Amino acid sequence: MILKRLITFFVYYILLISGVAAQTEIESKGIAQIFNGEIEESINTFRASLKENPNSTLSQFALANQLFEKVVDKKAKEMHIIRFKNMDEYFADLREAYKWSVLASESYVDLDESDKLMIRQSLSVAGDEVTGYLSSRIQQEAYAYLQQAPYRRPTYQLYRTEVYNRIMEGDTLIALREILIRQCGDYISDYPDSKYIPKVNEIRKGVLKEYLDNTSLRQYGNRSGHMYERYCKDIIELYSKDELKKIVPLFYGKEYGFSPSNMYKSDGYKKLKAFADAEGTSIIEILCQLNIHDRGCDTANTELYDRFVKQMAPMDIALIAVKKMTEDAFRKGDYEYVKNIYATYKSYFPDQENYFDRIITTLGDTSNPRELKNIGNKINTVAREYQPVITLDEEYLFFARKTAKSGEDVYVSKKDFYGNWSLAQEIVEVNTESHEVPMGISGDGQTLLLYGNYSKLRKFSYVRGTESRLGKGDFYYSKKQRDGTWSAVNVFQYPINTPYYESGLSLSLDGDVAFFTSDRPGAVGEYNPNYPEDGLYFHGAGEFNTDIYVSVKNDDGSWGEPVNLGEVINTPFAEKNPYLHPDKETLYFCSDGHPGFGGYDIFMSKRLNPNSWTEWSEPVNMGIAVNGVDDDAFYLTSAGNKALVVSSKGDVNYGRDDIYELEIPEHLRPLPMLFAHGKVVDKNGEGISKVKIKINTADGVEVHEKYTGDNGEFQLALPPDTDYVVYVDDDDLIGSSIEIKEDSDPDKNFSLSAMETVNLTDEEDATFVMNSLNFDTNSFNIRKESFFDLDRLVAMMNRNELWILIIEGHTDNVDSKEYNIELSKNRANAVKEYLISKGVHPTRIDAYGYGEERPVGSNATSSGRQENRRVVFTILK
Repeated sequence: MILKRLITFFVYYILLISGVAAQTEIESKGIAQIFNGEIEESINTFRASLKENPNSTLSQFALANQLFEKVVDKKAKEMHIIRFKNMDEYFADLREAYKWSVLASESYVDLDESDKLMIRQSLSVAGDEVTGYLSSRIQQEAYAYLQQAPYRRPTYQLYRTEVYNRIMEGDTLIALREILIRQCGDYISDYPDSKYIPKVNEIRKGVLKEYLDNTSLRQYGNRSGHMYERYCKDIIELYSKDELKKIVPLFYGKEYGFSPSNMYKSDGYKKLKAFADAEGTSIIEILCQLNIHDRGCDTANTELYDRFVKQMAPMDIALIAVKKMTEDAFRKGDYEYVKNIYATYKSYFPDQENYFDRIITTLGDTSNPRELKNIGNKINTVAREYQPVITLDEEYLFFARKTAKSGEDVYVSKKDFYGNWSLAQEIVEVNTESHEVPMGISGDGQTLLLYGNYSKLRKFSYVRGTESRLGKGDFYYSKKQRDGTWSAVNVFQYPINTPYYESGLSLSLDGDVAFFTSDRPGAVGEYNPNYPEDGLYFHGAGEFNTDIYVSVKNDDGSWGEPVNLGEVINTPFAEKNPYLHPDKETLYFCSDGHPGFGGYDIFMSKRLNPNSWTEWSEPVNMGIAVNGVDDDAFYLTSAGNKALVVSSKGDVNYGRDDIYELEIPEHLRPLPMLFAHGKVVDKNGEGISKVKIKINTADGVEVHEKYTGDNGEFQLALPPDTDYVVYVDDDDLIGSSIEIKEDSDPDKNFSLSAMETVNLTDEEDATFVMNSLNFDTNSFNIRKESFFDLDRLVAMMNRNELWILIIEGHTDNVDSKEYNIELSKNRANAVKEYLISKGVHPTRIDAYGYGEERPVGSNATSSGRQENRRVVFTILK
């Protein structure tokens, strides 16, 4: 490099003293930068020169040469990262270099000999380098980059030889191969006369080969199979008819109603063949032109779609084509035009007129347009965020993020004091180098439901010891521990997980009912499992017949035999992502079988019989307030007034897919509910698991009972418009009940104080404070809300006739000591008299008043004074 610079500097010096200096001032500056090795600076200088004089042959060639040198230099420095390098920037520079080299070559031949000499001497190049050699080198270098790309080799070889790690680098490899296909096409466009074009086509053909087989297409592309249609034009151009003969029966057979064995005899094939003949082309080419599974309908092929629908109706694929024809107008909000399309083609589907009418009716309600509000950059990033799951108290949000270090990871965010989401954190305990997605969260927020590939990873091989009957998609869970971390992942057992495909798991509020999707036998319609070997497309998508099932937990903790929700909910197509609201009546789910706008729409149905899982109201499409023409899915908040959705088309977007919030129209919300979140603890503040609690209305009617979770927590969903009392119903535990005042929280989402209890089976005496015991201000009159717990204490005393009860009254330091002593004695005696009036013998009760003498908190604060105003009970056993 030093020698080169010395030589070029010497040449430049000779040129100056010899008087050959016909360059402009700016060109002279650029030449000096070349001799100094300032590649980037010289490029900028010659670009500026060409702005002043676009026809300068010297600047044209100098810019071309420097761009070429820049690419060669940069590639040499970046060879160590070539496995992960998107070479678009190389090709962009080479493309520009080639443009200027061709212009320089063309203009050079028209120059007189003195100008040619000046260029050769100024840049120290030979004439043939200007007239074509550089252009050839650029073409060769661009081809070399394509040929040397390590990711052009077959994917299975790259995994087998460990050039790429399938789990950690699979997504990156897929993306680079797609980019390489485009770059090969760009090469052919950029260098139409290149002698390397046949070899470039071989590279392109080799990469595209994986899109000729549905197994490799799903494995190394996208499960929907849309990547074939994205590149079908290239594939048809590069491959022979014989090489493509399996595409139509293998990829499209199930969608058009034929198999390889009966293809030529089937009505679907005959109709498709007649349509292709009428269009003057082959079946494979007409399917590529329609491009139903990738590009869809646009202005260029609208008339083709019109002819297709009229020819193929009333087949299901013709209905899918009608939906594709509406997508552009729907996205623009032109719902009248969309309605007109459905009205136009309705008569071609005589058995589905009701289907069309329901869509048209739903489109008629435009009173609640879809408005997506981004939930912020503490959650959303330049990466993809999706699959949001929110806890019942709406304090924690779980979601999946597509990351560079692995496939998909689970993250969590917590609301701060002001109700804003905090910066999301990775849940390292459940994440691996593979793919993990949150499916749901239990009502108590303590069990995270997961979908992942754990059983295929050595570290998690233990899950197969729990359940070996796993399949194409499986459910797992992790439990929140006392320190806030998450436990080791475990697997749901059969019959929820099976060797078939399962997805979309959610649990009821109490965790005793599981809803999920499966392609197992017994579905509505024919058994048509997901991702079959003999089919790729079905009903316009890559998913086949999946139904929603429900399983109820048995008394021993195992899961009961799943029940198909029946024909009202399930169709012969795909239903998924079921969610039963805590009202135990309102079901939300996704479907591409019910009357919808396109892809998956979200539907709502009501459970008609509390004793049946197969009796449901007709599902209602949630309309344009929620649904679009793409695949829709959402996660409902507990109140049911808002939902979290995933989109790239909201008010603000930070990257690709972001998580948004949208408003649910009132008529589509679940029943209003009152939610409460509480915890039963011992005297040390530790949660007590599996304790029965009961809930009564304020007038004493029992409405519900349940047991606390592993950490003592419980969640309640109750009808609003009344007050409630929550208490521990256990003969061995005593403590205060808690009142829920319905009008004290406008959001109807209560966080209850911990219910401290004392275990009466311990050998030592039991001391506790009855927090529910209240008196009128400056009085010893017991308020009526206190009677409930006092009556429960009476019942315990009467069941244990040897117990002695000590009652101690205490106050804060407001007022005089004498006054406080008297008040505390009177209050303790008032409690004693009440218990005696209810049947406890007076000899079993002693009452004392200590006033402000024994504080447990600081009397300098209001909270401390409140702690000091108490009545303490001690049971002597």
